[in-house]
Amino acid sequence: MLSTGQASGFQRKDLRIAFDAEAVVIHDGVPFSARVADVSRGGAALSAPLPPPKDATVTLELGSHALVARVAWRGGRRFGLHFETRLRASDVFLLTRQCRGTSAP
Repeated sequence: MLSTGQASGFQRKDLRIAFDAEAVVIHDGVPFSARVADVSRGGAALSAPLPPPKDATVTLELGSHALVARVAWRGGRRFGLHFETRLRASDVFLLTRQCRGTSAP
């Protein structure tokens, strides 16, 4: 499912692809499991029992990819990441295809 964020009253820069996969997030050298809810060229939305603080720099390990990102927002168990380097559209497609139904190590 694709989302542009129009229902919430604003237009997202990138289409987000609904996604459900486990990933590992590393914050301050400490890895923890998180669930990816959606992904785009510029970032991802995740959930975890104890998300990292807003503006923290983290590494998202998803499939064979390690993506450096900043925590852009946090609310309850959910948080959003802004990737340091935007992904190509083809990379988003391959990432979501590769990781669907995977589990974190």
